[in-house]
Amino acid sequence: MGFRIALLICVSVFVFAGCGPRQPLTTWQASSWFEKGTGGSLGGFRKQQRLCLDALGIDDPEAVAAEGPEEKRFLRCMNAAGWCTNTWKCKKPA
Repeated sequence: MGFRIALLICVSVFVFAGCGPRQPLTTWQASSWFEKGTGGSLGGFRKQQRLCLDALGIDDPEAVAAEGPEEKRFLRCMNAAGWCTNTWKCKKPA
């Protein structure tokens, strides 16, 4: 009985963890992205992420609103450089 309760609690934590607000793409780590054709490297991702953040004048990636205009411009910048999210590939719905 104790095992079932523990299992239920673990499953509930994972289910409800995905129900909160999404973090902006500007904060997603390299494991959430891939580079078309090569898969990409950590260094390559960090370089491109920094280039896009700088080009857009984003000083605080955590302050960017998910689904907001800054996030959308950041995503377009990353996609244009060949970087796609593992969630939506290079076809995130508007």
